[in-house]
Amino acid sequence: MIPKSRLRSPSWIDENMNLPNTLTVSRMVAAAIMMLAMALPIPFSSTVAFAIFVAASITDWWDGHLARTRYGVTAFGKLMDPLADKVLVCAALVGFVGIRLPNEPAYSLVPAWVVVVIIAREFAVTGLRLLVVSSDQRRILSAGNWGKLKTVWQMVAI
Repeated sequence: MIPKSRLRSPSWIDENMNLPNTLTVSRMVAAAIMMLAMALPIPFSSTVAFAIFVAASITDWWDGHLARTRYGVTAFGKLMDPLADKVLVCAALVGFVGIRLPNEPAYSLVPAWVVVVIIAREFAVTGLRLLVVSSDQRRILSAGNWGKLKTVWQMVAI
C-alpha cells in the first residue's frame, strides 16, 4: 500500500496551480478543442469553435483579475499567461487559413502570409522573454500594458 504522503502531488504543483493558473492552462486546452471544432465538417462546428474562443478569451481577463486581487501573481502565471494567449490567437488564425471564402474558394479567410507575420512576431516576443528568463538575472518578464491591449484587440478582431 502506498503511504498517503506519496499520493500527494509535488509541492510546486500545489503552490503554482491556483485557480488563475488553472484557467491559463485551460486556455491552451481550449485552443486545441477550438482547432478540432474548426477542422470538423459537421453542422455548427464553426459556432462551437467561436463559443470556445469567446469563453477562453474571457478567462484571459478573469485569470489576471483573480491573480491580482485574490490569489497572488505567480512566476508560472507571468510566463504562461501570455503564452496561452499566443497559443489561442495563433490557433484561431491558423484555423482561418483553412476556411475558404464562399465566392472565391481559391482564397482563404485570412491569407497565410498574414498569419505567418503575426506568428513570427509572437515567436520573437516569446523568444525575448525566454532570453530574459535564462539570463543571469533569472527574472520573468511579465506582459506590459501595451502587450495586454494588443492581445485584447487581437481577440476582439478574431
